[in-house]
Amino acid sequence: MISCAAKRARPWPPLALFKAMLISVWYDLSDVNLAEALDDRATFRRFCGFSASEPTPERRPLSVFAKPL
Repeated sequence: MISCAAKRARPWPPLALFKAMLISVWYDLSDVNLAEALDDRATFRRFCGFSASEPTPERRPLSVFAKPL
């Protein structure tokens, strides 16, 4: 699990974050736009493994995960 330790944020599954990074490359989305798209588009949520009722990562965990990639 990947989390933002400074904020004590919810840990996110690495596979879900990796799939989100794939979406950002495929659709040329910034971290902000990716976070909004994950929150808005059911197909993106399903691809990453998030259910309709659970929260999705905000910009910060996505950018922290993408940095070493």
